[in-house]
Amino acid sequence: MSRRIVIKNDEKGDDGIFFYDGKTLEAYIKFYDNKFHFSAPIYDNSGPLSKITVSSAIANNAITYIPIGDVETDRTIHLMYYIQRGDAYREGTLRILYDEENGFILDDYQNNNELVGVVFSVDTYQDDIRLIATATNFGMDADFKAIIQKIGI
Repeated sequence: MSRRIVIKNDEKGDDGIFFYDGKTLEAYIKFYDNKFHFSAPIYDNSGPLSKITVSSAIANNAITYIPIGDVETDRTIHLMYYIQRGDAYREGTLRILYDEENGFILDDYQNNNELVGVVFSVDTYQDDIRLIATATNFGMDADFKAIIQKIGI
């Protein structure tokens, strides 16, 4: 059975279809499990708002630099992240404010044990705002995945 979603255009009094990223919204809305599911990127990678994903290995007993923004345009960066290191897991949110000279970071997280052993800070190098992941000596690298949402000028 095919289902169609119609969006009412109240100004004109007729049915209209909204477009998103060159496609109708119907391209992003699926019906399964007796529910409608919406799946689309909230932001693209251009303009004052952007959303990207990143995946990186965090080296054991070392410092890993991960570029996350541009010093010229990005002011607020939020990362929803996940780390796995052996049987240790962490999920959290990093909130970073960059004021053209300094980066400020807040890490709100939970983990199943402290063996994840990763501490975050932020710096700049050339035109990049970088996340610095410092890992303890646990005998293995950590897998890092994040969704990065940026607000710029």
